[in-house]
Amino acid sequence: MKNKNIIISFFICVSVIFLEINSFPIVNADILPNSNLYTDKAEYYFDESISINASWFLETDNDDILEFLQLRILDSHYRLIWNSSKFFETGSIEKSLTVTIKELEFYNDTDSNEYIVSLYHYELESESQIEEYLNNKSIQITFRDVICRLDGWKERIIYNEQFMFTANFNRTIAEDQFEYLRNHTVLVSFYHNNSRVYNISLQTNNFGAITLNLTQSAILGLGLGQNIINLTLTNSHYFNCSTFIYSLQIDQIPLFYENIEDNFNHIHQNVISVKIYYYFYKGNVITPLINKSINICIYKSNITIYDENHKTNEMGHLILEINVKQLSIEENQFNLTIYLENKASLTFTNNIINYVVTREILEINAQNGNSESIVINFIIIISMISIVFYLIIKKNFKNTKTTIENITIRY
Repeated sequence: MKNKNIIISFFICVSVIFLEINSFPIVNADILPNSNLYTDKAEYYFDESISINASWFLETDNDDILEFLQLRILDSHYRLIWNSSKFFETGSIEKSLTVTIKELEFYNDTDSNEYIVSLYHYELESESQIEEYLNNKSIQITFRDVICRLDGWKERIIYNEQFMFTANFNRTIAEDQFEYLRNHTVLVSFYHNNSRVYNISLQTNNFGAITLNLTQSAILGLGLGQNIINLTLTNSHYFNCSTFIYSLQIDQIPLFYENIEDNFNHIHQNVISVKIYYYFYKGNVITPLINKSINICIYKSNITIYDENHKTNEMGHLILEINVKQLSIEENQFNLTIYLENKASLTFTNNIINYVVTREILEINAQNGNSESIVINFIIIISMISIVFYLIIKKNFKNTKTTIENITIRY
């Protein structure tokens, strides 16, 4: 049984060797002893070319023999990925060819950067056929490394903030040596909420750079929150890495305010009035928030008693007047909180301003009101008393009046 297994293993090995020989014939030095094959170097990048020099001597006296030579390039699995035309010339022959690597027909499942340049010899005589690869030269074809360096890049910006950056592309020419990736097309893609919102193709300049202006975020389709920017080198199957991905966070525009005036310390005729200046920064310039809607909410005991929208004017001012009586507040004393929440645009932050009209202020207002009532009542009483006295005096004077006829002058 053991001998049987040994015999089976032997036949399997012989079969494998036979198949390998048929798939890639071994050099037959006796047929073309004067053949030579050279390449300009042993290592190449995918964007380069291979210079091949070959020479041989071919002599055929029999017209019934079909014989030719051909230059070929094979991958590590001995699969043909390029071949020259067939050379039928006889005698001493020299050939020099240049092969552009990116034109080679690579297989998708290629798992090695090892390739073979060979001189293929074919001979057919009657029913006898010879195929062989002569003077095989091993070469390596590798991807170039590309690096992308960003100048002026920010990972976080404010919506519509002035923002420009430059992407610089360089490729390897040797270990730790790089050169500019000139005149290469870069596809720039913007993504927001998992959807592509903008595409543009740019050409690198003589320094391998492109410049992007992201100031007008809305035009480019960029939105609040996280945005993804892809920089992809097109027609770049010979680069190790051809896509560079960056994340950009866009925040709301900070909105600021100043309380210019209010009457919370002295409510007149039950009218609450307040004037607020809203503004934001455009670059370093203070810019008023013009003609934008501001939502006004008033709460009493966590219950909304007022909810209206008001607009800022051309100066960025929000002028607000609210009659307390219209709020159905019957108490003489109450706590009141006013929230002014910006709903001008989602691009601005929701800036909530909290005002409290305290109970003490209202008590002072009530006392002032009572004092005024006492004075008024006192004036009314004095006036009425004066009128009564006037009428009494007038009546008495009328009863004692004497006519001129009843006057006797004595002397």
